Order: sequence, then structure tokens, then C-alpha cells
Amino acid sequence: MLNSPWPPSAPSIRDLDLSARKCTVRKIAVPPQSLRTSRSPSKAENTLDAAVLARQLGASGIDIEVVASTASTNSDLLARARAGALLRPVLRAAHTQTAGRGQRGRGWHASPGSALLFSLALPWQLDPLTTPAVTLACGLAAAKCLRRHDVPVAVKWPNDILLHGNKLAGILTEVAQSENGASTLVIGMGLNLRPDARVRTVVGRAVADLAQCLGEEVAQMRELWLARLAAALLAAARDYQAQGFAGLREAYNALLAYRGQPVQLRGADGLAHSGLALGVDDTGRLLLDCAGSRLAIASGELSLRPEPGDPQVEAA
Repeated sequence: MLNSPWPPSAPSIRDLDLSARKCTVRKIAVPPQSLRTSRSPSKAENTLDAAVLARQLGASGIDIEVVASTASTNSDLLARARAGALLRPVLRAAHTQTAGRGQRGRGWHASPGSALLFSLALPWQLDPLTTPAVTLACGLAAAKCLRRHDVPVAVKWPNDILLHGNKLAGILTEVAQSENGASTLVIGMGLNLRPDARVRTVVGRAVADLAQCLGEEVAQMRELWLARLAAALLAAARDYQAQGFAGLREAYNALLAYRGQPVQLRGADGLAHSGLALGVDDTGRLLLDCAGSRLAIASGELSLRPEPGDPQVEAA
């Protein structure tokens, strides 16, 4: 919807104090050999180690679940949230997903062990109508985390992270409500480590991966990166609950891909709008200059693409 009013951020609420709590590790539906306190490099690509992940996260207040395979970590946590079974933050990571989801129901393609696949759920106090920009806040936090470790990424509105113009990661946020009215925010993230030829063929376009910057040894750093990103997403969600998005606008625009360049926005109905990407406003809407007329576009309604034939913009 174009130029539609977006509800202002809700008043500041109680921030979740998780700093003093300890991690709880849950080993769920994983073969015994898939969970161990130590492993040889030859096994590094075949398992996710819950114990190592817990040590990396430290006293972050997150219950940790590692599974060998699931349809979708987001769907798993959403189902439990609707049943009222999630009372504190839960991190659920999978070695592989059989029905991973992205924005607008698109599939996320990854061979086993070729990507970080995880979701983070936490109790949520905000009205879902004030929540869409949390996707941007989480994307910014993940991008800053990557950049701190020499991975020069940009954010692509509303939910992607780009490396050298190609997609490195995607973020999907969803809110579930239980029968008693309790809300849970679920943040899902997929990040390419080393996509194989099959995945690249299925995707049908160039994709980026973390190995481009960190080398082949990235496969042995999965727990470290998962912990870094999960901690960044949890902090971003907590801050968003307390402060909203307005304070992040400047930082987000500084990392925004295609800012100041001609872009095309295409909705699910096929309707396209072309113009100059100006940045986002205080509520996370993308501002588009269309021949002198400014449009404010709500996050999640349209997908951003470079204008066809524009030599200044790398394909994504």
C-alpha cells in the first residue's frame, strides 16, 4: 500500500532483562553422534554442536535447540508459540531444512551444512501493527555484526543482506499469538556459508557466501557465527521493543543498498513503480522519488530491484 499511514511506534515498554540468566541446551531429534563437546575437523561439516554453541553464547538467556533436520525452524517455533509453549527466548538451529521459507512464502534453498539456518523466538509486547520495522532493525544488527568481522555487507530493503551486490542472507520476522493473547516474535535467518553447485542452479542467479571473505575454514566456524548473529538479533529485538526504529534510521540508511540510485519496486500483483531510492523514514518505510512525487512504501509489501539496464547497480 502506497502512502498509507503506518502506526507510530508504541510507547517504551519494559525491556527484557536476560543478562543474568543462563543458557539451557536442548538436544532434540538429533543422532547421538551429531551432538558432542568436541569434534575433529573432518566432522565439522556434518554436525552443529549444541555444547559449543552454548559456550559461545554464554549467559545470554537463550534456550538452545539443535536439530539435524526440520521443515522450517520458523514454523516450528510459531506452532509452539501459538500453543503458548514459549515463555523465554529460544534459539532453534538446523543442519538442514526441507521447507525453509523466505519473504512472501518463497523457499530458501540450502544443501545440508551449506548455510546457517536458525530462528530465534522471544516474548513480544508490541502490537503486530507496530512491528514490521523490526525486520529492518534485525537486518541492520546482523549487517553490523558481519561488518565488524571484515565482511563488507549492505542491507537491501526490507529483509536481505548483500555482499558484493549479491544475496548473502535473508531475514524473516513473524508474530504469533496464543489463545490467551500472549505474543511471540520469531526471527528467522538464513546465511550462505558455501552453497554448492546444485543450490546455485536451483536459485538461478548469483549468490554470495561467507567463504568469499573468510575462506573455506568458515565451515568450522558455524557455531561461532551462529552465536554472534543470534546475540545481535536478540539485542536488536529488545532495543526495538524499548525504543522503536527512529533512532536506527540514520545507521540503516548509511548501509542501504541502491540508495540514491534508480530502482524498481514490484508487488505480488505485478504492479511496478520506478524511481530514485532516497532511504527509509522513521518507521522503516522506503522513500521513493518518482519523477518529483515522493512515495512512502511500507516494509514487506514490495520487493526492491535495481532498474533494468542501470549500469550503476549490481544485480542482486
